[in-house]
Amino acid sequence: MIVWLASYPRSGNTFLRTLIHSCLGLETYSIHNDVLDIEKNSSLKEITGHTLLDPKNIEAYRSDKEIYIIKTHYLPSKAMSNDRIVYLVRDGRAATSSFSKYLRNYYPDAYLPFLDLVYGMHGLGSWHEHVKGWEVYDNQHRITIKFEDMIKDPIEYVRNLSEFLDVEIQNTEIYNFSKLQQIDSKFFRKGKADSWKEELSNEDLQYFWIKSYQQMTDFKYLDGMPDYLKDVELQSILHNENIITCRFTEQKLNDLYEERYRKEQLLDDLRKEIDELNVGYKDLKEDSEILRKDKEVLTSDNEILRKDKEVLIGENEILRKDKEVLSSEKEILRKDKEVLTSDNEILRKDMEVLTSEKEILRKDKEVLIGENEILRKDKEVLSSEKEILRSVKEVLTRDNEILRKDNEYWKLESCSLKGERGKLKREIILLKDKNTSQLKRMNRKIQILAANRTNSTL
Repeated sequence: MIVWLASYPRSGNTFLRTLIHSCLGLETYSIHNDVLDIEKNSSLKEITGHTLLDPKNIEAYRSDKEIYIIKTHYLPSKAMSNDRIVYLVRDGRAATSSFSKYLRNYYPDAYLPFLDLVYGMHGLGSWHEHVKGWEVYDNQHRITIKFEDMIKDPIEYVRNLSEFLDVEIQNTEIYNFSKLQQIDSKFFRKGKADSWKEELSNEDLQYFWIKSYQQMTDFKYLDGMPDYLKDVELQSILHNENIITCRFTEQKLNDLYEERYRKEQLLDDLRKEIDELNVGYKDLKEDSEILRKDKEVLTSDNEILRKDKEVLIGENEILRKDKEVLSSEKEILRKDKEVLTSDNEILRKDMEVLTSEKEILRKDKEVLIGENEILRKDKEVLSSEKEILRSVKEVLTRDNEILRKDNEYWKLESCSLKGERGKLKREIILLKDKNTSQLKRMNRKIQILAANRTNSTL
């Protein structure tokens, strides 16, 4: 879907594009592609969401579901009848004055003063012709925005655009004119509604009102309208230029402007031809310089190739000798191959011997595995016996502890029973002898078990 942002030049179209991009999140395009101003300035491209447009794909854009916001200063065509249109209008005095200064800054060769623009000497026509031309599409597919109202309350017009385009508002932060002038003070001038008061003479304004009275009153641009225009009927004003004519009738002025326009067109054609010739001359000069350098390079390359040829001849002789050496080495390698073939046969037989030995080792492995299983079981038996011995040791340890405590007890008793001391000593000696004989028997059992384990292992 195409939405045309239509306006006469310098009517705030770029400012409106910044609102659409920053607040609605939409990319914007230009049927002119703005190659000398916005396209060259990365900051302007960023804040307007400017994207290059292929004019050949207009019909594809028209049938696409995506919204294409396209700026245009051209007059409308029949193909636009079903497109949506946002027409931006600004006080014709301010817009025309600003357009004249824009041409001086960006297109000095095509510069036109204010009155030339009022009389439509530019290819885009005059302000009143532009406004009148777009009136034919004043329907439900179009909304009209006055620049002076928009700069007073930009967010209100963002809401209107959001509803008109059926797009949600994503952001309400905008670039005001002070920020825009910081980005490019040459492109964004004053952003004032009445800047024309400081820039236009009375004569400029008189001729402007003759041409633009109807459109100025239609849009209520009545501030500064001459008093005589309020007292004289509109028909008389539009057709009787004698009221304010300074030197020429309108017809004579038109003839002069048409003659000037034809001459300027001729000059433009001549400039274009001169530019093309200059480009051709520059291209030829560059081609000549390139050919001269290419010749030097080729001469240098030829010398290098001559030297390379000599080197290659020497290398060829070396290669011939190397070939002879390689031939003799080949014969040696052939004999070596025969020796290796014989060695290979010996190795094959050795392989067979190794295979049979491998089979023997495999059987030995199986025997060792069986023996290992026997040893594992013996280990388990020894582990159980070791556990028994540990239990016996614990019993003996407890008995020994009891004996120790008994000994202490008897020592205490010996103090009070000196008479029985000798008897107790004998009993203690007997007990010690008994424990000693028990320990000896246990040690003999341990030695027997260890001997049995050693025999089993062997």
